[in-house]
Amino acid sequence: MSTAPVGPPVWQCSDAALVAKLGALETRLHSTWAQMLSVVTEIDSRATAATVGYPTTVELVRAVTRVPLGEARARIAAATDLLPSRGLNGAPVEPKLPATAAAVAEHAIGAADVRVIRSILTRIPPHLGDDKRAEVEAELAHNARTLDAGQLMVLGKRIEVDDHHPLGSVVEAGGEPQTSLPQSTDDHVAAEQDSNPKLRPLSKEDRAQGAQHGVGDGQRRQPAGDLQGSGTGGLLASPPIENSWMAA
Repeated sequence: MSTAPVGPPVWQCSDAALVAKLGALETRLHSTWAQMLSVVTEIDSRATAATVGYPTTVELVRAVTRVPLGEARARIAAATDLLPSRGLNGAPVEPKLPATAAAVAEHAIGAADVRVIRSILTRIPPHLGDDKRAEVEAELAHNARTLDAGQLMVLGKRIEVDDHHPLGSVVEAGGEPQTSLPQSTDDHVAAEQDSNPKLRPLSKEDRAQGAQHGVGDGQRRQPAGDLQGSGTGGLLASPPIENSWMAA
């Protein structure tokens, strides 16, 4: 088998080619993660763990992939929420999180984004109903395509605590996208405020939380629209979830 590199080595690439290669590799990581979820689902549906000597699918995933137990559980839970299944009569059942599943299938988002979306959704009180939950899920999945996981977490916190907007007021992304990324978080905030005065700036605490907990550096993947109007009137307050950083 040939081991010759495909294309020129990175040190010979232009700046534009390096940026394009980085984006393509990130998309490939998303693709690999989506394929891993499919394999995990098939392993679980076949009860393969027992066949090959593991007590549970969680233990199999932990051992084979050498990830902590919590990460193994998170992968199985994500697969359960994002992949279609079959009912007792064999009829296909749509994914529990259809908008997020679509973004994952398109390799537009990855594990960190899904972790934030699932964490936020677990805080929605059941009495608000499936329609409202689906509305929030769709909006989060939409924004996950352009926000990094840290900013998505901030958006989720705004949905949770903003007293000025009902849950039904979902974000309607608007405005023309910028053509370049800002050099820093502060530049990003200033640029967004210039283009949309309604956008509330991220506080230092918001930006620090995203970086502190390893889910993003507070910058966008690429420019997105207006985040204003994502509140729920405090309706999403609930007991802390397993991801303690979301409860901060």
